[in-house]
Amino acid sequence: MANLLRTPKSGSNSTAAELDVQPQTKAEFFGTNDLHDPTKQSMLGFMGHESRETATDKKAKQLVCYLDSAMDPKVGQEAAIGDFAAELLRGLEYDDNDRIIFIRHAVPFLICGKTSIAHTDVCVMDDDEILLLLQDNKTLTSVKDLRSSHGR
Repeated sequence: MANLLRTPKSGSNSTAAELDVQPQTKAEFFGTNDLHDPTKQSMLGFMGHESRETATDKKAKQLVCYLDSAMDPKVGQEAAIGDFAAELLRGLEYDDNDRIIFIRHAVPFLICGKTSIAHTDVCVMDDDEILLLLQDNKTLTSVKDLRSSHGR
């Protein structure tokens, strides 16, 4: 993949056909077999329950609620995906030590001698370094888009 020519384009101009998805195990993806299961009660509760009614504690119920909203976003509420991702990352303790999780964070960058700003949906930063960045697909803009995305 290192020899591919990559041309910059707005996130809204990218298509799913441009992605090359390859199934991998957790160990292959993270490059290690030393992966620990979450130990926080809220994460265990979230992983073991599919509905808010059966979740065992407040944080687990909230995570399931965020997931429900992200799985079926309404027009104008597309931020639910980023909200869920940020809460999940917090639950998995990606914000320990000097790391912090930002939602809708502006990141300045220099391209061709001109300063621009990119707005992330979610990012994990350590001091001024971006460690993880999440940018959601923003194509859901109307009720018609919502229906077509669900095959109705």
